Amino acid sequence: MKPASLLCASVAVAALASLPALARDKTEQVHFKSGHSSATISEKIKGDDTIDYMLKAGEGQAMSIQFSPDNQSCYFNLYPPGGGNEAIHIGSTSGNEFAGTLSVSGSYRAQVYLY
Repeated sequence: MKPASLLCASVAVAALASLPALARDKTEQVHFKSGHSSATISEKIKGDDTIDYMLKAGEGQAMSIQFSPDNQSCYFNLYPPGGGNEAIHIGSTSGNEFAGTLSVSGSYRAQVYLY
């Protein structure tokens, strides 16, 4: 299997004025272009807004997330498939990068939020 990768760059608050829409607790499915194993996403959030990025991946695949927010109070948590509330990565305590081999197949949720 190919490694799965999600590169979150410049998830920002207010600094990306060129983006037309603000998030308001939305969910987006992450798709890779044909032949690619990564994607770069830029959005902005404010206040209590969150964005959930859903990424389908298989057991044994490698996943890496490099998160580069413009606001130091912006973080991401990563949740395993199944809708549970126990994160496998908590950005506010573990930092802006995640890398690991996935233990189960399904849709992983990377939730971006302001702290």
